[in-house]
Amino acid sequence: MKEQRFEEQWNTDGIHLLRVVAAWCIAIFPHYDYFVSRENQAFPGYSPLTAWFWDYSMYFVDLFFVISGLVMFLGYGEKIASHRVEFLPYLKKRLKKLYPMHVVLLVISAILMGLYRFQTGVELSPVDAEPVFTNDALGFMLNLFFLQGFSLVPPGFNRPTWYLTQIMVMYLLFYGIQWILGPRKGEALGYVLGLGLGILLTVTAYPTVIFHCRALVGFFAGCLLGKVYEWEKRSLPRQMFYKNLLGIISLIFPLGFFLCLKNLGQGSFGPITWLTAYYVILVWCPLVYFVLHCNLCSILGGWKVVKVLSALSFPLYMVHFVVIMVFCLLAQWGALPMPLGSKYFFLLYVASLVVVTGAIGIGTKIIGLKQKTNRK
Repeated sequence: MKEQRFEEQWNTDGIHLLRVVAAWCIAIFPHYDYFVSRENQAFPGYSPLTAWFWDYSMYFVDLFFVISGLVMFLGYGEKIASHRVEFLPYLKKRLKKLYPMHVVLLVISAILMGLYRFQTGVELSPVDAEPVFTNDALGFMLNLFFLQGFSLVPPGFNRPTWYLTQIMVMYLLFYGIQWILGPRKGEALGYVLGLGLGILLTVTAYPTVIFHCRALVGFFAGCLLGKVYEWEKRSLPRQMFYKNLLGIISLIFPLGFFLCLKNLGQGSFGPITWLTAYYVILVWCPLVYFVLHCNLCSILGGWKVVKVLSALSFPLYMVHFVVIMVFCLLAQWGALPMPLGSKYFFLLYVASLVVVTGAIGIGTKIIGLKQKTNRK
């Protein structure tokens, strides 16, 4: 199904707005502690009004998982359930979208990390953190084969790409659930089990190699949201719709509240675990649901400029940490005209993200046009 037909069928234009906001918040805020001290709250413009973005914008990654689950269900759920999409073409399409850019940025990251270590003698790390050696040959090979998101070694090189490993795992799980349970209309049960496993791993802090609690919770919550949205759009009998919706809510929300009550204030394994499920269930899913039904969001999301920015959200996510590495290296060489913590540097960083992401978008477009021309 082509993108335009997909958006016309499901009216998902508003999702473009969420992608743009989430991508830029992730690119700007969470890793800024590589420039300034997080403990001293030395961020430019830090105030009670902006504190949430500086302190908690990392949870926009969970919004991306929710959106991915929603879009995958609406775009592929019925096709896979009816066995119209074979596994290898499905997997090839996912890898074709993610892998080339990942490999290019991995090589660039390895060069930059090597130069930084040669210059300073330590690994690049946040200002307040102790340097940890993670950029070794094993880490590079794991990155090269899309295994960097498993708990085999600490994150290294282009560190935000742990998301790619986990989203690929979710794609594989989604395909299996749809292929097996979809023909029997039982995929919602599979989604609930996936969400429940994610919450269980979150509550217990049980270490796993393959599964990540944030990916499981966000992606399968998005699949369930897509299921509810499908019921609405296809105008099922109202009693059946509310019966199914009530059944899903009765499973999800008690688990979410239990998670928050169990971990709130304990701090035994950090806030990121329980806050993941909190934001997914009580913030991101309602927000996505609202955007899907908001006419203004659909109008704004349908603007061409917003769609272009949305298409660039993935390159922005992938490249922002590489830009951070470049600036940290330039600072070590004394090649920056301003200190890393100044407001002018903040503007320079944002402008650099715009330029680099735009260049990637233009380059990708040119390559795509050349490939179409060669096929003709």
